[in-house]
Amino acid sequence: MRGDFRRTVKIEPFNNFPAEYDEWFDKEGQIYELELKAIKDLIPKVGKGLEVGSGTGRFSIPTGIKIGIEPSHPMGKISAGKGLSIILGIAESLPLRSESFDFILYNTVICFLDSLRLSFLESFRVLRPGGSVVVGFIDRESYLGNIYNREKDKSKFFKDAIFCSVPELSKILTESGYESLEYGQTLIFDINNGSLSDKISSGYGEGSYVVIKGYKKQRGEKMDKIRICIGSNDGESIARSHMGDTKQFLIFDILKNSEMDTVDTRVNVAIDLDHSASNKMQEILKIVGDADILVAWQKSPNFTNIAKKTKYQPVVVKAEKINDVLNILKNSFVELKELADKRKEGDFSPEIPEFKLL
Repeated sequence: MRGDFRRTVKIEPFNNFPAEYDEWFDKEGQIYELELKAIKDLIPKVGKGLEVGSGTGRFSIPTGIKIGIEPSHPMGKISAGKGLSIILGIAESLPLRSESFDFILYNTVICFLDSLRLSFLESFRVLRPGGSVVVGFIDRESYLGNIYNREKDKSKFFKDAIFCSVPELSKILTESGYESLEYGQTLIFDINNGSLSDKISSGYGEGSYVVIKGYKKQRGEKMDKIRICIGSNDGESIARSHMGDTKQFLIFDILKNSEMDTVDTRVNVAIDLDHSASNKMQEILKIVGDADILVAWQKSPNFTNIAKKTKYQPVVVKAEKINDVLNILKNSFVELKELADKRKEGDFSPEIPEFKLL
């Protein structure tokens, strides 16, 4: 009961003043932009992402995250209006399936959590093996951290905040199972006159705002899933045009036990490039770079070049509906896994397998 009371007290200002909170990012544009850039330096560019404590969507939306956990309904309403999919919930008990996300962002939220240990154990549970957590926060031992901590009673938003130091948070992350921690920092102030530098760098100790990235270790086995990318124009059927000319890419994980997980839908921002352009293949691979298998209705010159030169395995599937395509691929898991494993070892066969409905 005490935990519920504390949580209610902590989110009360965000329930009462969501618009004022959101407007702060416009008023303090330099600070916001520096924090966002520091996060972008460490956050994965591809994969299925989640923000815990997504607020009004100021960090999730610019980093490509589409799902947020938020305990404050008024804050969630604002971010939902910007296009973020909101799940009401708390960090200590995420209402999500285990191993369902590739990366999780916490930004300036850990000072409001009831239990950092429970929160990061939960994020560890929800992350897929090989996934990462990215945490942005004000370092308690920094220039700005000292000011915030000293004057927090004057702030309607931070009066109940409990700030954390970098060593303290690093220890909690390590004890929660994360490894290979990486650090970034910004909001570097001149302690003599309070002027703010626009510097963003690795490490910590200079900046008031620190970003820590930690990884969930991969499973011991070589590969227990394959990531599939399918070109589509409507989200329901495979595109009959060349893959690079489709409107969107549907990303799925197929597991060895024939289970399947929908990962993401990505807009093809390279669609307007001429199909013969030398850089079109490179631009497409930037969008779908985490995939193992690229699926199209037909072969193309770029598809053939991908087969000859890259780690990605192209396949052709002669089925119209996405569900039929996925069923064919699930039934061919062993063959596809072997092809993907060979490519990871550098065996770039020019062959492009073709699969059909039986």
